[in-house]
Amino acid sequence: MKYSTVLIDIDDTIWDTRNNSREAFQEMYVNFRWDNYFDSFDHFYDAYLPSNIELWSLYAQGKIKKEDLIVQRFVNPLSPYIPIDTEYALKLNGELLERVSEKTKLVDNAKELLDYLSRKYQLVILSNGFREVQYKKLRNSGIAKYFEHVILSDEAGVNKPHPDIFSKALKTANSTDKNTIMLGDSFESDISGAYNSGIDQIWFNPEKMDAESFTPTFIIGNLEEVKHIL
Repeated sequence: MKYSTVLIDIDDTIWDTRNNSREAFQEMYVNFRWDNYFDSFDHFYDAYLPSNIELWSLYAQGKIKKEDLIVQRFVNPLSPYIPIDTEYALKLNGELLERVSEKTKLVDNAKELLDYLSRKYQLVILSNGFREVQYKKLRNSGIAKYFEHVILSDEAGVNKPHPDIFSKALKTANSTDKNTIMLGDSFESDISGAYNSGIDQIWFNPEKMDAESFTPTFIIGNLEEVKHIL
């Protein structure tokens, strides 16, 4: 086998961040009575989601700090309607992380893929997510057992796509760039980061987006397809 180690992203690669987060926000929308300020949940979420995506991109690039992200992701959508300061934003963030960490929905075929891969490869989590929630996600969804190591940007001190976090992952796994492959959904963080570190990539791309500056080693639309590669 060419590969011995598979680096795997968590959010929207194996753990269904999109639907789990939406469900958590639906609960908060009701509990915090945001219906007093927004026409509907979709009205709120349409304000939240694009801003959150942009903030995570800035965070991955090192342009904002974690503290900026967790405050601004609430300030940006809520401030036009609700008085909100840093203290209140931090309270909301704590509530969100607690609710999200209890959600267990996985991406389609993720569990089956992990069963398959764990029999043949060393599996290593490589994630930009926050330590307060990522370990809980893995445990509560029953998939922590598949991974020999968990590398989080929070603990590494640097985010994907920076090459240092990929170097740390290789060192921790006692692996090399030539026998390692990265599986992830983010072209910017996972795929570009691996590419620039000399690591082959599997881009999980169910939305069929265009590759930006290079063609990844492999492109898939369903996790089941990984079995035909590895």
